[in-house]
Amino acid sequence: MTRKGPYKRCNKEFIKETLELIKTSKKPVAAIARDLGVHSSTLYGWIKRGWADDVEGETNGLEESIKIKQLKRELEDVKLERDILKKVVAIFSKQSR
Repeated sequence: MTRKGPYKRCNKEFIKETLELIKTSKKPVAAIARDLGVHSSTLYGWIKRGWADDVEGETNGLEESIKIKQLKRELEDVKLERDILKKVVAIFSKQSR
């Protein structure tokens, strides 16, 4: 299988500068990709994977968002259990009178 078009690997410095440009520029991602000679889906992939955080040595935002979603689900479960227990207490307190 042959590759069409130029293929280039991007180093971390290029990725970091590109993501910084995306954050600060008012241009659309597609226009920036066209200017840099990179496919726009590549840039969207970098953004999605959180390469900006990885390149800068910070924690990955994806892991944090997963943890937040998990904690929100747990909170909803606990609220549901609390509400059920309140109703049960109200039912039993009426029956004992």
